[in-house]
Amino acid sequence: VISEITSKVLNLTLQSDAFTNGLLHDIGKAVLLQSACVLENRGKLAKNLDYEELLQFIDKYHNKVGSKVLKKWKFPFHTIHIALNHDKLDSCNSISKELLVFDFANLLAKTMVVKDQPEPIDVALEDTKSARLLGITSESIVEIEGRIEESLALYANMIDTLP
Repeated sequence: VISEITSKVLNLTLQSDAFTNGLLHDIGKAVLLQSACVLENRGKLAKNLDYEELLQFIDKYHNKVGSKVLKKWKFPFHTIHIALNHDKLDSCNSISKELLVFDFANLLAKTMVVKDQPEPIDVALEDTKSARLLGITSESIVEIEGRIEESLALYANMIDTLP
């Protein structure tokens, strides 16, 4: 949602859908977790499996797995590119507007959920590489945050009306 709102506030024309990019960037984690569950149910995982090591493994390989899955599913290049590089902006050779939008949205999301984080994320968003390259100002950040709050309120209201 934050990727979509960011692209709308900045009036960007992207080659792939910002909402979909944000939704699928960590698809590799879901695939690897599901694979681990299947292996565990079949008795193929060690009985004394260290789940911290499993999570580290998933964190290390989810980008590559996610990008391969999205490629197999025939998603657009930019969606695949984000899955592969979403946490590697500084070392990425090819930085698209789509990747910049996702990077900024991801950083903003992390600052908005500080209360749920063990270590507070304290970042001057307008000073980040993605914000600078997209021309994001403190005023546009306030506008993006306002639209996010409106969107969250709308979703909360929709959930409250479900039977």
